[in-house]
Amino acid sequence: MKVFLSLLLGLSLISPTLTAAEETIISDAMVEGSTKLSSRRHVYIPAINLQKRADFMVLGVTIINDSRQKERREDEIYSTIEHMMERAQKSDHFSLGTGERIFQPLTTENFKLDLLPVPNKDDMSQVRLLVKAPLAGSVSANALAQSMKDFIRAARGVGRSDIVEQDRISLTVINPERYRMELIGKIAAHTSETARQFSEHYELSVHGLSNALKWKRRGLDMLTLYLPYNYTLKAISK
Repeated sequence: MKVFLSLLLGLSLISPTLTAAEETIISDAMVEGSTKLSSRRHVYIPAINLQKRADFMVLGVTIINDSRQKERREDEIYSTIEHMMERAQKSDHFSLGTGERIFQPLTTENFKLDLLPVPNKDDMSQVRLLVKAPLAGSVSANALAQSMKDFIRAARGVGRSDIVEQDRISLTVINPERYRMELIGKIAAHTSETARQFSEHYELSVHGLSNALKWKRRGLDMLTLYLPYNYTLKAISK
C-alpha cells in the first residue's frame, strides 16, 4: 500500500528572530519568543510537542532610593548594584542582568542603568534588575528558587537604597530554536503513522512547520515547546 506524505516546510524553516547566543526570558505562562503570554489566556497547543526543562531561573529585583539629591540617589543605587554583582561573582552561581524579552547580563561596563522615576514621588528613583541561577543537573526547582530569594534578602542596600524582590519567578531558555528539528522529527513520525492508517488513494499534507517556534510555561521549571502546525488528508484523483 503506497502512502503519499507531503511535508510543506516553506522557504524559511529556521526562524531568524533569535540568534544562538540570545537567552529568552519566559515569565509565567509566557511567551512567544521570550516573551510573555498571560497565564489566563487560552493557547492551543498541538498534541505533538516537546517537554523541556528551562536553562535558568530568573527573579526580578527593584532597587528603590529616596535620597533627596538626584546625584546621591544615583551613587547609592549604582553602589548597591556593584555590591550585588560582587556577591554574585563570588558565589559562582548567580548572575545579574536586565531585559524584558532577552536576558542581557550586567557587567562593569553597563551596570549604570537609566534610573526610573517612582510615580508621584519626585525625590525617589528606582531600577529593575534580574537575578539568574542555572537549572543544572538534578537541582531541585524549589530549592533553587529559595536560594535565589536568600541571595536577594542578604544583599545590602547602600545608603537609602531598599532592595525589593518580585513575587513571581521567571525562566530563561538559550536559543529555543535548537529544539526545532527534534520537534519536527516527532511531528513527522506521528503524521507518517497517521498516513499509514489510510489507503494509497489519500495524501496527507502537513502545514505550518515554518512558523516560529512557540513555548508555554509548564510548572515551576518546565516548558512545552510547539509549532502551530496542522495537516490535511485528501483523496488523490485516479
